[in-house]
Amino acid sequence: MPSKDSEPARSENPQELTELVTQWQQNLQGRYRSSWTWLTRASASCIFVSAEKTSQLVKHFEKVREKNETAGEVWALMNLAYNTELLGPLVSSVTLAAFATESFLRLATCVCLYDKHNGKHTLIDRHLDALQSATFEERLSFVEELIGKNMLPQRARNAVKRLQNYRNNCAHDEPRFYGEVGDIKQYDRRTRTTKSLLLLDPPSIRLLGEKNRALTLRNALWAATTHDRLVRHVLKFAWPQLHKYHLCSESTVSHYIMESVPKLLTSEKLNAIADAWNEVDSYLENVTRSEQRDAIARLHRLTFKALPKD
Repeated sequence: MPSKDSEPARSENPQELTELVTQWQQNLQGRYRSSWTWLTRASASCIFVSAEKTSQLVKHFEKVREKNETAGEVWALMNLAYNTELLGPLVSSVTLAAFATESFLRLATCVCLYDKHNGKHTLIDRHLDALQSATFEERLSFVEELIGKNMLPQRARNAVKRLQNYRNNCAHDEPRFYGEVGDIKQYDRRTRTTKSLLLLDPPSIRLLGEKNRALTLRNALWAATTHDRLVRHVLKFAWPQLHKYHLCSESTVSHYIMESVPKLLTSEKLNAIADAWNEVDSYLENVTRSEQRDAIARLHRLTFKALPKD
């Protein structure tokens, strides 16, 4: 066990203490720090990579069609390329946008509470403690009340809720059991019972286990726009409080995911890339089950041929 003498001594140099106090006053005092702006940049970075990879795969698709005779082979090779090159950036784009949305909402909650109650930490802590078990929807309503009941438009509100539900379903995945036609069962951890899921029209954003190539660049752009709409709405009413307590510049680049995407990727270019991939995806969706099975069987045969013989 080390002796007390072996522990590093705290600096008692008056100059160092003065510099520390000065640094604190200049950079930290009266400020809030959170991961929010870094999450927006991270999501924007992933969108940049997603757009680049999507564009590459669109070009790759044309080459694959030229070199392979059957639609099944094209389907198999494009799925492999998608899972290897594009799936990771797309999942990261969407989930990081969801994390950024929640991080911003928590930051707005703390800042507005601190400003409203003038630093009365016991009262602030009581509110924050009550919000620990709150749903995202309840937290959003609480922030809206703090900024004066300025309600987020219903369409944008529904989009935020879908984004958060998607993130939650990915992070806390509950397997779905497919029984007879249209009969889908899933355990509901809130009610602690198994519920039936209706076979309705496909949602705007598909869970990873529901289909091949579940996410697209269009989904990533939707997630970023959903975050940006919420932030823009709250800042419209709470900018003075947020700016007073949050260490950020006057520039809004770090506030919005889409404004953090490199300028060379204009909205027109992003939409064009997304549209081009949708055409590729539509082709792949029309490949029949029989063609898919034949392609997989052929790949298996090629694999066995490549194995070394005794």
